[in-house]
Amino acid sequence: MATLATLPAELYTHILSFVPPSQSSSTTLSLTRAIPRSPVPQHNLFTHVVLTKKGQLLHLYLRLTRGTGEEEKESRERERKWVRGFELREWKFDPEVMINTINLLPRLQTLTIWIGYNCAPEHIADLFLSRSFPELESITLRFRTWTDHANYLPFLKGSYYDSTFDAIAHSPPPRLTHFDVTQDAFLLSKALRRNFAPPIVLFATACLTHLTAASSMRASLRTLRLRFPQRPILQHLSPLPNMEALDLSTTTLTPADLRMVFVKFPRLRHLVLDHTGFYISCGKDGAEEELREAGRICAMWGVGRARDVEREAKDWWATQMAKQYGARDENDSAPSDADQPAPGPARDTGVRKTPKKGRRGIATATISLRDHVVASSSSSAVLPARSTPGQIQTKFHVLPPLPSLHTIALGVSERGITTAVRATWMAEFAQGWLEGRRRLIDFCRRYKPTPTSRVFHLPAERAYLPIPQCLEEVTTEDEWQAYVDRAASIAEEGPSLCTVPDPASGVPARRGFGGGRKSRRAATPSPAAAVPADGAAAAGSSADVAPVPVTEDGEAVEDGHEHEDEELASEEVHPKGCAHQMWVTLTAGSAD
Repeated sequence: MATLATLPAELYTHILSFVPPSQSSSTTLSLTRAIPRSPVPQHNLFTHVVLTKKGQLLHLYLRLTRGTGEEEKESRERERKWVRGFELREWKFDPEVMINTINLLPRLQTLTIWIGYNCAPEHIADLFLSRSFPELESITLRFRTWTDHANYLPFLKGSYYDSTFDAIAHSPPPRLTHFDVTQDAFLLSKALRRNFAPPIVLFATACLTHLTAASSMRASLRTLRLRFPQRPILQHLSPLPNMEALDLSTTTLTPADLRMVFVKFPRLRHLVLDHTGFYISCGKDGAEEELREAGRICAMWGVGRARDVEREAKDWWATQMAKQYGARDENDSAPSDADQPAPGPARDTGVRKTPKKGRRGIATATISLRDHVVASSSSSAVLPARSTPGQIQTKFHVLPPLPSLHTIALGVSERGITTAVRATWMAEFAQGWLEGRRRLIDFCRRYKPTPTSRVFHLPAERAYLPIPQCLEEVTTEDEWQAYVDRAASIAEEGPSLCTVPDPASGVPARRGFGGGRKSRRAATPSPAAAVPADGAAAAGSSADVAPVPVTEDGEAVEDGHEHEDEELASEEVHPKGCAHQMWVTLTAGSAD
């Protein structure tokens, strides 16, 4: 009879492949303890390292560096190459040890760091400047620069984390697909009673412009999460045509900014905007109308974009034509051999004809432009086909880009919001989507290519390029009909709307409708992939991986008491397949 100890190592490897990466190390360690004689592969201990306790980082560094003999050195080198994921989920650690440990990992693909008050901006910047990450696919940075004890020394000396993003932009990983930066909301009840202002992470959000403008980021980035409470982030992001999922929760964003989201990210499929200023600006009574307008924007944002591009393209085209006409006139006004009279016998009459003075002398021209006009008719080939100065302004059209959104989350927390109110919001959003879809199809059918009318469309992959590189002409009626059919095939159901916020997004200071009172509810934001309840294991010795009690945000419970005056979390559940669930699925896939 076969036992667990006699199973082949390949079978254990296959079984452990179904375990989430964040639990691979702890699961492998549990197997080695439960069945010590079984051939469980040891490399799973190092595939995805998760550190949650104080002291684990130092133990891991010593494990990867200690070795006297040749065999031990080869074993340590092999263990370093096994590490694909590194997660440091602990606030109080030695930054120098963290940098030295990460520099030992040559094949790192996933990097997660929790940055506390003792980690200076210079440390994080040095981490990305000291080495390159050719295989890195995911970066997650979580900032909690405040604790129960106020420490303003880094901020009093003007030390902010802008240099971190500048360092990443200086040499961005070429395979980076997921970038996640979260600043925890500053709402612990004890901290509120002390009445000191929350420190900020970024001094100027212009560093995000340089980061997202990098060519490698534009080509590879697929999912982006930026959570900076009450900061206007969207205006400082460069267009990313390949972006599929975006999370701007807790930032400052109004209904008027929703269209800009799709203009900058035309291929967006999943959008999360929890606890933004979306509902604050419209108020409780105007939420239904704003949600209907949001549905229309999600469906027909491309119409406004097409009109803007068409207006810019017409101006550019008129400028180019004026340059061509000016160049032609300069060439035609210059003397040439064709304009000179044919040579003939010279005749000298002895009398030189002088021009007369006065108006008659000016009106009596000594040359004729008739032959010049005939000769210049052959230069019209340099102008754009089927175009004249009068037609360019009326016979040039751009078809709108089609929407690709599947899910959207506009979560908000308020006591007065019931399940019936959320159902009404979803119905209004769906109605707005239907109206926008109908107007989008009508707009596409309105403009058809003809011998006197040129029609272009705006591909999503070229949206960030200048005119005319961003346009592609629709030359035949079949191409135009295929585009109209694509617009008509857009689903009437529209994207799935979720108004229940993700608990991980926290609660900003200005909460609910119109700002209102400050909530005393403690915000305990955490990344999408929650920390296991039994803690996480560190690679190396068994003493480093014992489970510890952790709070909801993954921080170890030290003083044995919870925060006071906390309200119970909402028991509302997310609808199946909402933007929050799709985000977890996408980020889990990037981690794998």
